[in-house]
Amino acid sequence: MREIFEQYGLEEINSSQINFEDKSQKYYNIAINLVEDVKLKTTRVLVIIKYLIGSESAIGKIIQSSPSIFDLVEGKFGLEFNFLFQSSSTSAKIKDRISLSDEISSVKVQEMDRETAKKLVERTESEVQIQKDVQEFKKATKISNIRVEVNKLDELMEVIGELLINTKQLQEATSQNKIIDTKNQIQVIQNLVLILQETILQMQLVPVNMIFRRFPRMMRSLSQQENKDVKLTITGAEMLVDRKILDEVNEALVHLLRNAVSHGIESSRERIAKKKSEGGNIILTARQEKNMLAIDVTDDGKGIDPEKVKATALEQGLISEGEAEHFTQADAFNIISTPGFSTMRSDEISEVSGRGMGVNIVREKVEKLGGILNISSEVGLGTTFTMLLPLSMSIIKALLVRVGSEKFSIPLDDVQYIYHLNSSEIQDVNGVKFVNKQGANIPLYDLSRIFNIETSNKQQLLDQQFVNVVLIERGNRKFGLAVEEFLEQTEIVVKKIEELTKHVKGVSGATILANGAVSLILDPFTIVSS
Repeated sequence: MREIFEQYGLEEINSSQINFEDKSQKYYNIAINLVEDVKLKTTRVLVIIKYLIGSESAIGKIIQSSPSIFDLVEGKFGLEFNFLFQSSSTSAKIKDRISLSDEISSVKVQEMDRETAKKLVERTESEVQIQKDVQEFKKATKISNIRVEVNKLDELMEVIGELLINTKQLQEATSQNKIIDTKNQIQVIQNLVLILQETILQMQLVPVNMIFRRFPRMMRSLSQQENKDVKLTITGAEMLVDRKILDEVNEALVHLLRNAVSHGIESSRERIAKKKSEGGNIILTARQEKNMLAIDVTDDGKGIDPEKVKATALEQGLISEGEAEHFTQADAFNIISTPGFSTMRSDEISEVSGRGMGVNIVREKVEKLGGILNISSEVGLGTTFTMLLPLSMSIIKALLVRVGSEKFSIPLDDVQYIYHLNSSEIQDVNGVKFVNKQGANIPLYDLSRIFNIETSNKQQLLDQQFVNVVLIERGNRKFGLAVEEFLEQTEIVVKKIEELTKHVKGVSGATILANGAVSLILDPFTIVSS
């Protein structure tokens, strides 16, 4: 597959190789959505590319892709992808050419001016350098070893000793057909396993300062590159968290801090004109929020301007004129995490910049960890990005539910209530179903429909007279998931399966149940966002 892309000249994007001075050429943002049940995504992308730039039928050049070309060829994307396209053809002809392919849900082709196109290509090259810097920083900060207190090792050895004695007693009794209280013996072993589990989990916890301590030096370097006076304040560095979480969140923090310096904090001249302190302030905070780790990156800079975001989104073809009329602050926060989005002008691009790409990477990383990214901002005052993450990734408490013949595990930290609803309690507003609970209208989603599972009575869950609903809440987001049956609350061992989580949206891993069956672990918020 890679050879085919290289044959089309798509491996690298270099602005110096693109003739932006040719007045006969126009520039288009092409947004393509595939149908939900597309069979072979990569093959479909190849067919579309062939229609656009194949040697026998070329009508232009693809000069940028989001996600990247290699991510497309490896299937690392959802159902939507974008091309920046250079062509002398009309938008109608381009759309007709793409529509020759099957399994396409929608195509948007919007023309943009030459300078905007040039800016996007130049920014891509800047972002490639940012990615290289991030990878180098990750290598330097990866936690390859942890310190363990001697008393923890003593506890571990003591429990293992007790465990060996009890299992030996049980083994001997069963081999000699002795009559013993098996149930009591098994309970003793289970208790010892729980103590062992808790001790090991405690040993995996490390202070967030393991990575936070590296950031002041990085920030000094970034400030010098941007010629800005920026002070970094760190709080909550003693907070303990699973080492695996900390390793994974490292990259996201690098992006957020870069963005705060480049996009958030104004120049000294701008700040003085706004009657602010000459130097900017960035606060990095770790804290516990309920059963979650919350990491805040706050700057006292210019904030996110929804009007500027809306104008850029229109310019880049990410929203329509109709959508722009009802554009809200929440829409602005969602748009800035769209792949390839940036409000920067070409003359603003620096070695540090890349907000759109950065936020997109952060959101993907946080959701992959079973967390959620919240954004709050006020124009002229600053922005806060909050990552809400689970404290541990190894063993979690979960609610086991059934839909048809499938069993799913929902992390208990996300579960607030379970309800047995009558269909009369469910409201339908423009095709969206709600239930009024806790003084609010809570949207409902049907797991049988989301995963296309046949229920016991062949009806989708939200169409039945009685509905079981799991109320999910994380941060300020709340919704209900309809399931067929509540089974039990249990502790599960999380197994990460890269191929599964990469291709099945809303699944964060799997676990093996007591009867040997496999249960998929759901990330409810990713399901809903997809």
